[in-house]
Amino acid sequence: MLADPRGMLTSLFEACRVPFDVAMLSWAPRRRASDGVLAPAWYEAVEQSTGFAAAPRELRIADLPDALKPVAESALPIYGRLARHTLSASKG
Repeated sequence: MLADPRGMLTSLFEACRVPFDVAMLSWAPRRRASDGVLAPAWYEAVEQSTGFAAAPRELRIADLPDALKPVAESALPIYGRLARHTLSASKG
């Protein structure tokens, strides 16, 4: 998503049969009523954002603490099954 926000949103909206608008790629930084009562505890970065941030580097299992590596490894088959259903960015 973060590597190509426009392409991914275009693909998502096409799949949902909803029109895409380029205005969805940026916004004014502010708190919104729809953020709810937990906004002060959870949404500081969102409230300050004005668009999609650059994609973080990809994490690898080797980068995890040793205690978490078995958990990540056991989740890989499930992730693989889910990944077959992902959208790819539309280049249109």
